[in-house]
Amino acid sequence: MATGFIKNAAECIFFDNIERDSVLLVNMVKNKTDGILQASKITNILINYIVENTRKYNVIDMGVLYSVYRELGMLPEDNRNSYSFSMKIANYLKANYILYGIAYGDASKPSLELQLISVKTGEILRVVNSSV
Repeated sequence: MATGFIKNAAECIFFDNIERDSVLLVNMVKNKTDGILQASKITNILINYIVENTRKYNVIDMGVLYSVYRELGMLPEDNRNSYSFSMKIANYLKANYILYGIAYGDASKPSLELQLISVKTGEILRVVNSSV
């Protein structure tokens, strides 16, 4: 499904902006499409690709992310899953970076925007857009 895009995004975004041994939070992809989207599946593909293809930093596991959402009384697919909420989770988990994803457009062939964000400064370090 999204593997080709994720590979291209990884080559553009992951390897040059993240400091060695840092902690990366891949936030649940936010669905802003015109329909139903398996955001958790796209998020899991992202996490797995990063873990399998990079060994220089630590990625927070999907199970840990789900656990934090439950602790905070939210569902990962909840529309309240905003940028500020992602920062809250990242600080809670002591992450150095967030990979914030937004799917938009047609749900059957969505576009995906990935933003690499520094938790410390809130600065968006890189943005990648593509079709899934």
